[in-house]
Formats: sequence, C-alpha cells, structure tokens
Amino acid sequence: MHLPSPNIALKSLKFKFLFLLLAILGLVAFGLSLVLISYQNNRQRQAISNSAVSFAKLSVRPIGNSYDTYFNSGFLKFKEILDANLKLDSSITKIQIIDVNGFILYDSTQKAQTDTQNQPKVDESLLPLVTSDKTEIRKDSFHAATEVIEPYVDDFGARPYSIRYFVNYDSLQESLVSTIPLALGVSLFVAILSTLLVIFTVDRTIITPVEKIVEGAKSVSRGNLAFRVELKTGDELENLASNVNKMATSLQKNIEDLKELDKLKDEFIIIASHNLRTPLTVLKGYVDSLNSKNPAIKPSKEVFNSMAVSVSKLENLVEEFLSIVSLESDRKISSQSHVDLIALVKQIISLNSSVALQKKIVLNLVSEQEAALIKGDLTKLKVAFNNLVENAIKFNKEGGSVSVSVGQEKENFVVSIKDTGIGIPEKEIPLVFKKFHRATDILEYNYQGLGLGLYLTRVIIEAHHGKVWFDSKADLGSTFYVSLPKEETQKGGE
Repeated sequence: MHLPSPNIALKSLKFKFLFLLLAILGLVAFGLSLVLISYQNNRQRQAISNSAVSFAKLSVRPIGNSYDTYFNSGFLKFKEILDANLKLDSSITKIQIIDVNGFILYDSTQKAQTDTQNQPKVDESLLPLVTSDKTEIRKDSFHAATEVIEPYVDDFGARPYSIRYFVNYDSLQESLVSTIPLALGVSLFVAILSTLLVIFTVDRTIITPVEKIVEGAKSVSRGNLAFRVELKTGDELENLASNVNKMATSLQKNIEDLKELDKLKDEFIIIASHNLRTPLTVLKGYVDSLNSKNPAIKPSKEVFNSMAVSVSKLENLVEEFLSIVSLESDRKISSQSHVDLIALVKQIISLNSSVALQKKIVLNLVSEQEAALIKGDLTKLKVAFNNLVENAIKFNKEGGSVSVSVGQEKENFVVSIKDTGIGIPEKEIPLVFKKFHRATDILEYNYQGLGLGLYLTRVIIEAHHGKVWFDSKADLGSTFYVSLPKEETQKGGE
C-alpha cells in the first residue's frame, strides 16, 4: 500500500481543513469557557446579592430589638445574638448601626462597647440613604449589592436608626475555582463532539467528493478517458463532477473523431487517387497516341468525346473540392440570382436521362407548380440537386424509377427525389451527410465516388438557408427532401 509522503499529507486539503477547524473550535471552546465562567460568576454573584437583601429585610428587626434591649445593659448578650444572626448568611461579614444624624452607633468589627461620646460619623453622601424610609442598595459594576441599608422601625413606629449591611463576595473565589474545570471540561467536550461531527459531515459531503473529482481529473490527464466520476451530492460538486465527465466524454469523442478523420483521410487519398487516375489514364493514353505520330491513329469524334468526358470529370472533382473549401470557410453564398427550381430540376433530369436510360430507370418530374422562384447561386444549386439525382440513379435497381417532385409548404419550396433503389442500412443513416462517408454498398457494388456528394449538397443547401433530409429503408429505396425559402420570403427577411 502506497502512503503519501508527510510533506504531501501536510499540504493536503484534508489536513489544512482539519488544522483550520481545530484552531476555530479551540477558540470557540476557549470563548465558551469564558462565557460559562462569566455566566456562573454573575449568576452566583446575583444569588448572593439577592440573599443579602432578603437577609437584611428579615434580620433588621431582631438585630434592632436586641440592640435596644441589650446594647447598653448587656453588650455581650447583644453580641451573641448578633453573631447568631450573622451566621445565617455568610456573605454578610459586617454591619453598622447608624442613627439618622449619621453617627455610627455600632460596628460589628469592634470587640467591646465604645464610648458614645466619641462616635464616628459616616460620609455626608451616605446620609440620604441612612435617613431613607425604604431599603437602599449600593451596587457594584456587576449590578450586585455591596451594601444594603435597611431602616429600623420600633414598636411605636419611630425610626431611630438604620442598619448597614456589608456584602462580601469572597466565597465566589472558591466557587470560581471549582467552576473553571467544569466549564473547561464542558467546552472541551462540546469542541471535540463538534469537531468529530463537522469532520464526519465535511469529509462525506466535501472532502471525499473533491478527492473523487481530483482522482477523475488525474485519470483523464493520464489518458483514461473512459473514467467517470460518480457523485450524487445534489450540489455544485455534483455539477463539477458532471462537467469533468463531460470534458472526458468530449475529449474522447474528439480523439475518436480525429482517429476517424485520419482513417477517412487515408481512405480519401486512396479513393481520390482512383477517381483521378481513371480520367487521367484515358487522357494520357489518347495524348500518347496522338504524340506518337502514328499515321494509323487519326483523331476522331469518339476520341475527343472521351477526352472531354475525362476532363469534365476532373473539373467536377476540382469544383467539388473548391466548393467545399469555400462554403466551409464562411457558409455564405457570394453570388445570388433568380433561380427557378422547376427549370433547374428539368435541366438536371435532362443531363441524367441517358445514364438512367442505360439502367432502364424511369426518370420523371412530377410537379403542379409552373414556377418555383428562389434566390441563390445557380451553379452551386445545380451541383447539389445533380448529386441527389445522380445518387438516386446510381444506387437504384435496374428497371426501377426515380421520381422528382416540386411542391410548397408554407414559406418554402420542397423538392423530393424518390427512388426504388437499394436503400440505406439503419446503422449508416446518421453518417449519410458526413464528409468522405461511403456506404458499405458502394464497396459491395463497386460504385465510384469520393463520399463528398451528399456532404457538399448539405453544405450548399444550408448556405441557402434551407435544409435537406431523407427517409430510407434498406432494399426499399430512399426519398431525399430539400426545403428552400421562397424568393419573397427571403426578401421579407432581409
């Protein structure tokens, strides 16, 4: 098993994500701990504060009564009762009894009864609180009570003094020490649980799909174009995987097309050589015979006709090549004129009648139209329709028929060429209009051709804003259709 090197592992997306996640969750855990500690501290501080206020309200009467009863006649008894009351609330560590003039009558920190002639006095700012007839609370920055001043009212309704309670929060230190480990433990547990959950979720929904896409891209880059990334995440990663698959499919198709094109190129060279060699051989033979100055050989009409036919074939081949190059470069017709499809079809039928007669094929025109005017290049349209009629005769059976009809459909004229020939095998139907395609029947029946006729026809018709299609079944013949816009339609669209 091959393991990635430590350096590569540290640079991996998974490691970077894990490191970033741990850093974030560590900060979150630390912040959560502080929040928990702060919350616990505030909650306990508020509890102590509330307890101190309640204690002050409940204890002011017993303490005040014992002060009136025992302070002057039995200080120790008063001290004993006071200490017993203070033990009821550990947060109250000190009290003062202050009269309405601000003199401190008693301070719980003093050990013995003091001289009443030298009593200290509270700060002037405290006097309004001391003389108030309701509970007064002094608070710290946490809004917790630090002092509670509760007025004492005797049995006769008099209010001779108030009791000042000092609230101490030292007990919070011990509570805080025990709270910190708990808060850290809870935060750490939440952080670990969150980390595991996030890692599991992200690994399944992001990291693993990304790794699959990377592996797919690597496979494609290594030439394995059949590899496909299978993802069903329903998000952008699935779209990315789909695009990687489409890229691989497109590359595979392009490579297959290039191989097919290379194969067609070789076949084209062989076929073109064969088609060029035949007329050239005829011409060369007659030229050599004429140059031999043999008096027995005299130029005749048949000789010149054969030479003319061979030259015509060469011209047609060259014209096909030039037309394809010209139309493929801009897909536009440079020279346009008024063209009557009826007259054009009649001319094509006339040109091919002798060949049809040799194969005993009935070639006729069926049309209810007197004229079918379009705008286009007469020479190129003649090539296109001549290819269709020639094919209908070439691939027909002896004694068959070829029927050419011209009709109209909405804004278009439709020319159909129907034959009773050998038809087109189903597997070759998608390839009919491809460049250099020659059906297997061509090889079987030894038909000549470069495989450019139908391709050139399609390019010419499409350049005239028309379309060409066909219906065919093997051994039952074929019907090719050409649809071209009427001349008035073209004018209306300009």
